[in-house]
Amino acid sequence: MQDSARVVVIGGGIVGCGVLYYLTELGWPDVVLLESNELASGTTWGSSALVTHLTSSPFISYLHKETLDLYPRIAEETGQSTGLHLTGSLRLAASRERMIEYERYRARAPLQGYAFHLIGPKEIEDLHPFVDTTGLLGAAYTPDDGYVEPASATNAFAAGARNRGATIYRRCSVRGLAQLPGGEWDVITDRGTIRAEVVVNAAGMWAPTISAMVGACSPVIAMERQYFVTEPFPSLAELDRELPV
Repeated sequence: MQDSARVVVIGGGIVGCGVLYYLTELGWPDVVLLESNELASGTTWGSSALVTHLTSSPFISYLHKETLDLYPRIAEETGQSTGLHLTGSLRLAASRERMIEYERYRARAPLQGYAFHLIGPKEIEDLHPFVDTTGLLGAAYTPDDGYVEPASATNAFAAGARNRGATIYRRCSVRGLAQLPGGEWDVITDRGTIRAEVVVNAAGMWAPTISAMVGACSPVIAMERQYFVTEPFPSLAELDRELPV
């Protein structure tokens, strides 16, 4: 295990591997990522992994568009599929207030460079025949949204970073952090100590544990998600297309 790096990233989920990828893209090859288990084995693994353009924040929408543009490029660059499926997405509206909100998004979408359609109940049924449109006034339809396979996307970032010189250590747990008088950091692991100019805490639900090593608090928690399992759904299996998410 090497004993120094310009940057040490702690956490091998989608955020940690994404940071590593962007650092190497910016010309920082002397970067290391430490993952206590396997890549994407934390909260990334259980993510619903939806990728969408539409948010209430114009800045976040810009970041989402940049990410959606990146996934096909990184797959071509690395040969590692991200599992991207552009199924489109529907946001249903059962109130006039919600429709007014979507009208504001529609006005903003052309400036942010993504397709947006405000559609009625009949169009919802055409796009997604299993949606009960009773009581619905319409929906926001963004055709270039979809989802990725989170572990595949994470490994694509990791592959791209490795190709540019980054090093990834799996099964390597961080035990402590110590800042030196000159501002550098000793990252103490169960496999040795790495000295770094910069340390990035990308440990997800374990980020508070890492922050506590330097007396800081990171109010990060994992969101609980629910899913259900059904009997076989023949009419769904017979479709020749994926449905909007």
